[in-house]
Amino acid sequence: MAVFFAVTLSMDALGVGFAYGLRGARPKLITYAIVFGVSLAVMACSVFFGNIFAELLTPRRAEIIAGTWIFLLGLWIVFSAIKSKPQGDKAAKTGIFGAFSLALMLSIDSAGAGLAAAAMGISIAFLPMYVAAFQAAFLALGVFVAKKMPVKKGASLPTLASGAILMTIGVIQLVL
Repeated sequence: MAVFFAVTLSMDALGVGFAYGLRGARPKLITYAIVFGVSLAVMACSVFFGNIFAELLTPRRAEIIAGTWIFLLGLWIVFSAIKSKPQGDKAAKTGIFGAFSLALMLSIDSAGAGLAAAAMGISIAFLPMYVAAFQAAFLALGVFVAKKMPVKKGASLPTLASGAILMTIGVIQLVL
């Protein structure tokens, strides 16, 4: 479940990488390392605090709160993807500052989901490492795929899918 959760949380990196690739950006290895490091740190902190949160509540209450949080996070991701507008070339910068900005942007939704995952009792021992690895890998894959695919307008399919999957996980958690 942790790998599935990590893949879901990291799918937006595929869309971001795709957008970067369409603009001709060629992120350097340091960019991927920064994305990995920041994602690992943010996710580890969120899992740590999620465990504390889970100990303060009854298991069912923690599941309800976490399920609701994950559903709302997925809903927010879907609406953000639908409302998003293509950004200019400025967004394609991949220097050190750009890499940190990118890493924080990719990690922000993972932080809330990490809290919820820990509170739900998902096996989170390796979750931070999985999320960090998939964030960096999907970013690289998105850049690579962008060279092979035609330009498409509208919401990013990977981001929409990520949001829909998180919403589904949240609903399942609320129902079970």
